[in-house]
Amino acid sequence: PVRGDLRIELVAPDGTTVYTAQQGEVSIRASIKAERCVDDGDVEFDHVVTVESGGQTLRGCGTRLNPG
Repeated sequence: PVRGDLRIELVAPDGTTVYTAQQGEVSIRASIKAERCVDDGDVEFDHVVTVESGGQTLRGCGTRLNPG
């Protein structure tokens, strides 16, 4: 599906959801996967999140806010 410049696609079979957006020369890609993740503070989350933009890759943990 396409919503403006935001594209959402499900990458099978591992269930990773990938969001991409672009405005002019700037692009961003966020990948979210349902998988146990423990952050630097030893807090456990239920998703792994990776964000790529401007030549940088950031990785972290997250919790799904809108189940369903």
